[in-house]
Amino acid sequence: MRRGESRRTGDPGALVYRQRGVAIVAVMWIVAALMVAVSSISYLARGDVRDTRLRLDRARAVAQGDGVIRIALRKILESKQALDRARRIDIAFADVSAVVDIFPGSGFIDINAAPEPLLADLFVHGAGVAPDQATALAERVLDWRDGDNQPMPFGAEDPAYEAAGVKFRTRSGNFESPEDLLQVLGFDYEIFDKIKGLVTIYGGAGVSPLAAPEGVLKVLARGDVELAMQISAARYQGEAVIDTSRLVQANLTGGGGSNVVLVQARFNLGGDQIVRRRWVDMSSRVPGKLWTELRAETAFLPPAEGQGR
Repeated sequence: MRRGESRRTGDPGALVYRQRGVAIVAVMWIVAALMVAVSSISYLARGDVRDTRLRLDRARAVAQGDGVIRIALRKILESKQALDRARRIDIAFADVSAVVDIFPGSGFIDINAAPEPLLADLFVHGAGVAPDQATALAERVLDWRDGDNQPMPFGAEDPAYEAAGVKFRTRSGNFESPEDLLQVLGFDYEIFDKIKGLVTIYGGAGVSPLAAPEGVLKVLARGDVELAMQISAARYQGEAVIDTSRLVQANLTGGGGSNVVLVQARFNLGGDQIVRRRWVDMSSRVPGKLWTELRAETAFLPPAEGQGR
């Protein structure tokens, strides 16, 4: 056999070998692609399961919180006590042990009625902003809600909003919800998040210290946390006379009664600290209703943070 013939005889085997190699590589790529696809489907499925579990947990938290709040409101109605000071009730409902605080609306800073000094104290001692910025924010709140077009020295009317390139304009009327503060020039979510639990649209020009949560008491005490805690503790202990003389007297109101209350339930659920809050009008005139629910919110907090609320 000639050498050339031998070489030609071997060519088909080499070709088959190469084809087999390509086929193996192709199969490996297909297997890899299938594994990626299966992993992706599995990942999405796990994500769907997590989302479903989260939705169920939140729904359960809302239901548990509302159940606890309704029990607390019934207890308040049955006691026939005046809604003039903050109260705390321990309630067991289903498998939940909750601490419920009832705060009359007069214990919060009303963004529709609070004067400039009180608003400035709110932004300094509630949100932690610098005094100059706090003054500017307070005046912008006043400009936003008043009916004139004349800006205060550090305030802002519509031309300032236009120059800043924002879409909002002053309302020349009341805030309809605390979230409306985000429309005021200079506000951001960080500031709002720090004060949203301290403000209301259901209060008045001054604040009743006996009705105020601890965060508001801190504002009224101009940052004196110890004083705020002392007043809060004395109130929950039922002391008949509580010394509030060290608070800023100009920001206080003598009357503490209010038909609108904030009911706050705190409890643990699945390792999370849950806070369910409802604003309720106890003077409901709707047939078949003992009260009218105005607004609600739910928060999931780390245990350490939740314990301080």
